[in-house]
This record gives sequence, structure tokens and C-alpha cells, in this order.
Amino acid sequence: MDAVALAAADFVDLKSPTTVNHSRETAHFAECMARRMELPPSEITNVRRAALVHDLGHITLPSHILLNQDQLNEVDKEKLRLHPYYTKRILSRVPALAPVAVIAGMHHERMNGTGYYRGLSGDELPVSACILAPADDFQERLQASPSRRNLDPQGVLKAMEPDAGSLFSPDCFAALAEEIGVAVPKPRQRHEWPAGLTNREVVCL
Repeated sequence: MDAVALAAADFVDLKSPTTVNHSRETAHFAECMARRMELPPSEITNVRRAALVHDLGHITLPSHILLNQDQLNEVDKEKLRLHPYYTKRILSRVPALAPVAVIAGMHHERMNGTGYYRGLSGDELPVSACILAPADDFQERLQASPSRRNLDPQGVLKAMEPDAGSLFSPDCFAALAEEIGVAVPKPRQRHEWPAGLTNREVVCL
């Protein structure tokens, strides 16, 4: 199964010159974060595999969308936002990859509900998906792009730090920072809402 995930990762990443090795590197960071957070071995395996195939939905996109992400019209932006949906649909066809499909399909979801494609938030996101989200974003920022400087890891992490707690799980961001070797403030204790309300219910209210 690992060999299949690696093959899929390399195949998808060749679709654009700016994404070569993106999935392999994202999987490396995600697995290291999962180990630092002491997830069970089975969950670590699922996180690694999900990171390898998280962009599988890119095969449904015309190449110009991936090459010109900063200059897309609204129609193409919506197509790009749907690639996690197609990732999940493709992987769900393989029963053995069902847990991986769920995680991979959430890699653009954010803690405050502003992600896509489903707009999930807080308690609706499993820890595995919360690990994959910053790992993917971190690696994407590291990669060379015509419209973005190729920053060093510490610089990228510093740029992401304001989003810890709003877009990304503070615990997962701390695990990423620890892996990179950057000290960040200790995550605050999770806030408990009254009457057992979840983060998503509070957002809706």
C-alpha cells in the first residue's frame, strides 16, 4: 500500500514543475509530527499515506490552473477548491484506503471553518487532518514559485505562526515547529464552551 501511495504521489506531482516532490516532503513532515504527538502506529501510517496522496484530485484539473493559481477566474478557483473532493472520491473506491481518503479529503480544511471543500472546523476535524493541514501548507510555501520567494524553513514557519490557533491546530503547529527546530509559545489549553457546545456550533451561532 505504501508503494501504491508513493507511485500516486510522484505521478500527481509531475503535473506541475512547482509541485515535484511536494507530496513526498509533505508526508515526511506529517509523519514526523504524528510521531512527536505520539499517535498510535496505525494512525501514523494513515497520516503518512494520506499526505502522499492528498493532491490526487489534481489529476482532474487542467494544467493551467496549477500553473497560474494567482491569476485564476472564479470558475477556475472553484475547480481548484474541489480537488480535495476528487481526492476523496478517487481514494474511496479502494476499501483499504477508506481511512486515508477521509484524511486526505480534509487537507484544506481549517480550524475556524474557512477552509474547503466542506468548511469543517474545530471538533469536526480529526487530529490526523489537523496534522496534514499545516504540513501541506508549510511544504507548499517552501517550494519555488514564480510569484513567491523560496524562503528558509524558519522564515516560512514564522510567516505561518499568526495562523496557529485560527487556521491550524496549536498542538499540531507546535509539533511542526519542534520538528523544524523552532521554539514557539506553548499552545493554550483548549477552550471549553458552555453547555457542551462545539467550536462549529459556536461559529454557527
